[in-house]
Amino acid sequence: MIAVDAVAVLLAIVVVVAVVVAVSLRRSNPGQERQPRITDDHVHEWGRWTVLKQIEVHVYPDPDEGRDLPDRIDGVVTRTCRICGLPQTKTVRGL
Repeated sequence: MIAVDAVAVLLAIVVVVAVVVAVSLRRSNPGQERQPRITDDHVHEWGRWTVLKQIEVHVYPDPDEGRDLPDRIDGVVTRTCRICGLPQTKTVRGL
């Protein structure tokens, strides 16, 4: 009977120590959440392109009789993968 009580007390101590260690490890970096491991072994599912910046390009001086219309509008666009969050950015001529 004494051996069973000793094993139960020892088991309770082990459980308490494990809980304390788990809580202290979790609180050691409270600002950081665990991020899932990102691998590149998937086919990217890209979202829609969004325009970050538009650039008005004036190639020829005053071709439109005083109106300040650009000859071409370029843009910087970006999109992200829905699975891993990988960003993709490119410059587009003539939006």
